[in-house]
Amino acid sequence: MSILFAATYPERTQALILYEHGPAVSEAVQVFCADVRRSAEAASAIDAAVNRFGGLDVLVNNAAMGKRKRIPDLTTAEIDRVMTLNFHSPVRMG
Repeated sequence: MSILFAATYPERTQALILYEHGPAVSEAVQVFCADVRRSAEAASAIDAAVNRFGGLDVLVNNAAMGKRKRIPDLTTAEIDRVMTLNFHSPVRMG
């Protein structure tokens, strides 16, 4: 199995994978530094998987955020930030 993680903090992600699953799993994983809110970085993450593994069979986009406010209390900037990460990012990655 080959796995690509697009992570904002790749060093922490790689260390967690190594700690939780050991070196054998860690070797099958590529951690790529990417902010998936940005189209170019999302595309680069996909390209990294294709280049390393020869293709991409499954994509799990686990990037998400929320705000602990009532919807009427959200600013336009807050709504844009949530929608960019929660909706637009998975579309870009797909």
